[in-house]
Amino acid sequence: MKAMRNFALAVAVMGSVAPTLAVCANVLRITPDPALAGVMPLPVKGRSPTAWDKRIRFGEWQARSVSKFEMHEQSVGAGAETSRARKDIALRENVARFDLEVVREGSDATRVHCDTRTASGDHAKSAGRRSNETSLTLPGYPRIDCTFGGAQPGLLAVQAAPVTLFETGHADLPGARWQIRSVGKVARLGYELLLNEQVVATVETASVGRVWISETLDAARQQELAVLASSLLYSTAALELQDP
Repeated sequence: MKAMRNFALAVAVMGSVAPTLAVCANVLRITPDPALAGVMPLPVKGRSPTAWDKRIRFGEWQARSVSKFEMHEQSVGAGAETSRARKDIALRENVARFDLEVVREGSDATRVHCDTRTASGDHAKSAGRRSNETSLTLPGYPRIDCTFGGAQPGLLAVQAAPVTLFETGHADLPGARWQIRSVGKVARLGYELLLNEQVVATVETASVGRVWISETLDAARQQELAVLASSLLYSTAALELQDP
């Protein structure tokens, strides 16, 4: 995933001198759902893959990091031995935590706390001079869990399916229950946000990012969306740092 992202960034930089490569870069960008046809995207300003925790802005909203980014690894190991062979399993969970503040000019701020998690594992089997080692795919990773306080209290939970790694989840806020699903088959490009099973917003997390907001959303739903979009923009950047 990280390799795909680095490739996309390199291609974007070279686009002005290599039109053919620029076409490849476009493949890695989101084409919004037809429900958002005609909606102009809001560019995300201030976001950088190398400085993910800086203040960002899109439209009338801004978000900033208000705590130090913390990341640590939790390891779990298990072993079993018989008269003929030994088996060892090593599991590793990488956890990152951070806090944000999301605000619209003239409005109260929403406080955001997020945990992002990735995991990996190894299975080793040895018998005499012969050994075999394989990587384990752990179900339910990566995952994003956020809680909100202040102006927009609530929560967000997103996690990947075991085989496809397609991410789905939901967010519960005072005015609505949002459905969330990832976009992109080869690499994570962003997320669609749905209300009543209809796509009403899209957040592109690839590169610096863009946000589409349906014109049918009222001011309260737009404020909720800004909190969700900010959480996803920062969380996916954190996941890239955790990607082994």
